[in-house]
Amino acid sequence: MIFLRSWRLIIRKPIRKKYNFISGGMKMKKRGIAILAILCMVLPVFAWGKKKSDATKGAKTGGKTTIEFFNGKVEISAILKDLIAEYEKENPNISIELNTSSDSATVLSSRMASDDTPDVFTNWPNSTFFEQVDSGYIMDLSSTGIMDNIQDSARNQWRHNGKEYAATISFNCSGIWYNKDMFVKAGIGHTPTTWNELIDDCKILQKAGYTPFVTSAKQTDITDRQLQVFLASTLPKAQYDSFEADTSRKTVDPRKAYGARLKIMGQKMLQLVSYSQEDTLGTDQDSATANFANGKGAMMIGGSWLLASITSANPSINVSMMPIPGDTAAETNTCAYPGDMSLCIAAHSKVQKEAVAFVKWMTSKTIAEQFAKREGNPSCIKGVTYVAPQFADLYANYVTTGKYILNPDCNWFTSQQRAVGAVIQQLYYEKNTDSFASNMADAFNNN
Repeated sequence: MIFLRSWRLIIRKPIRKKYNFISGGMKMKKRGIAILAILCMVLPVFAWGKKKSDATKGAKTGGKTTIEFFNGKVEISAILKDLIAEYEKENPNISIELNTSSDSATVLSSRMASDDTPDVFTNWPNSTFFEQVDSGYIMDLSSTGIMDNIQDSARNQWRHNGKEYAATISFNCSGIWYNKDMFVKAGIGHTPTTWNELIDDCKILQKAGYTPFVTSAKQTDITDRQLQVFLASTLPKAQYDSFEADTSRKTVDPRKAYGARLKIMGQKMLQLVSYSQEDTLGTDQDSATANFANGKGAMMIGGSWLLASITSANPSINVSMMPIPGDTAAETNTCAYPGDMSLCIAAHSKVQKEAVAFVKWMTSKTIAEQFAKREGNPSCIKGVTYVAPQFADLYANYVTTGKYILNPDCNWFTSQQRAVGAVIQQLYYEKNTDSFASNMADAFNNN
């Protein structure tokens, strides 16, 4: 079974199996080739999005300048639409075209390679991001004034060769979302502080008639995130540092000390899947979020960025976030990331001046405060102190005290993220941890 969600694999495998145009008759050959040709024409449109023509992208027509804003954060589309409307009202000579993609990494990389980089776009500083910078796709923001309002802690992390390329607007943190009312009704008096307590709570919730976890595993980018949250509380710091260094060098070795801990982590992930709904591999994140919000499960692994989607699906839900517990309370950590909402500008945008003005507006204290209150994530902007109450405790007890790791995938390439996400899908399907550490090593070392 192939879990890696690549359109190339999707094309290749079903057509060979169904049409067998390598060994079949001539009629079947022609039919298979025709279908393949159609797919080759159609799939790039879905996978990469329609390329903007020079006439519409960065255009200055009718007295208005059009800025394309490419958004990879589907969950904040409604917030961005409102902010864009406000900006356009303040700047009647500007029109901002918002394009949102659920597969932004693929679409953005493809558009960059096609010399069609959007004027303004969300991006996440990681190894792929720095390659894009080195390739000349992303504008240096250092002398634009955009970075002046951003906290030093959020700027230092992403400087590259002494320059700055991403305007980081918000932090995120990750852990377990839980329904506080379900916990109370089941008789759970406090959140678990150890792994064994978490499993005990799963049993209590089941006995009370609740599904303990809603788990999404249909998308590799989601299973990749689940892996990251588990890494925070499974690998001791020295082992985690060694593991992360090896992922960057593509020399992950399951025979090292962290290899045994990776297997234990796989066992823990399977434990939580056993307390989840059926068909986790068929459940996408949007469905999982809606199911959790509507009471079909008591807990869900995810990030703070899901708050807007959860409360949109059920405004009255009483939720909070906790870290995935370690074997002991002292071993419990979380993941955090300064750059959940980060904006970049195309190095060769035809409307750079206007794009800079828009991004500077987005990083102003007034607008950043609006954004934080609607999205909920802690802000990277100076003077904005709002943190959504749903994860204020986790932020105060872990992020502000330094009891967290930077999201591990900050050091991974996009290809590695997808490959390890597929390894997690394979783990959930086969329910076998014997080869889990070696599969992880293959995913990191060969991608």
